[in-house]
Amino acid sequence: MSEPGTETVVEPVVEQVKPAAPAAQPTSFIGDDGTFAEGWIEKYVSEENRGDPIFGRIKTIQGLTAQTANLERMKGADTIAKPSDKFGDAEWDDFHRAAGWTGEPIAITAPEGLPDGSWSEERATKFSEKFNELRLSPKQVAGLVEVYNSDLMQQVTDMGNNSETARAETKAALLAEKGNAYTQFIHNGNAALAKFADDKDHQGRVADSLGDNPDFIRLMGNIGSRVAESGGIPATKMAPTPTDLDAKIAEVRASDAYNSKRHPGYDAAQATVKRLYEEKHAVKQPA
Repeated sequence: MSEPGTETVVEPVVEQVKPAAPAAQPTSFIGDDGTFAEGWIEKYVSEENRGDPIFGRIKTIQGLTAQTANLERMKGADTIAKPSDKFGDAEWDDFHRAAGWTGEPIAITAPEGLPDGSWSEERATKFSEKFNELRLSPKQVAGLVEVYNSDLMQQVTDMGNNSETARAETKAALLAEKGNAYTQFIHNGNAALAKFADDKDHQGRVADSLGDNPDFIRLMGNIGSRVAESGGIPATKMAPTPTDLDAKIAEVRASDAYNSKRHPGYDAAQATVKRLYEEKHAVKQPA
């Protein structure tokens, strides 16, 4: 209690008010140059889309806006879905049609200049059906056919070259065998052909198709020689073959005249053997 005549002064209680903390400033994920800061994908991209590689490729705001513009331009344009393990026949058909597949077999034709009998329409049809089954585009089919036809033409050329080489070798062997009797041998063959052909036209057709074949020449020459021996065609005096000349050479060389210098016929025998050798190796080429 205060004494009489005095007043009690109550000091007011002043509550100390702390100043408010400054408001937190938002953190920017874009630098002044437009570059995204680390962590922007986790903050702004939904969890189900964060694994898309496109976000890993975008590094700046400029890149993001460019990507957005590209997507806008693609709206309404034809697009091809990327193949996946979940693709069924329908999806694969759509994919290959977008790449040019027509859905129908493409006709395959023989290359120009291919000899008769070298092309199989049945094989070409099988190829066409298989190419369509594989859903190949016309451009792909054309490329494969070009390679196949090129190889086919090369095979035909090689076969022709091999055939011509074999024919030349066979003819050379026949000529070496007959020597200067070759011309008469041919004459006998032609005489036999004329005798056994139905008529002049038949004879001409056979000669045109087989006349330069050495195997045919040998066959007709042998036939002609046998027919001439039997009197069926006029006999032609045959020049000696190399085999005939070898037999004559062996006969002379086995004689006393050839082997004994004291023999009166020694010089003649030596000259005969020399002439026979020269005749054997001086084969006249037929025209």
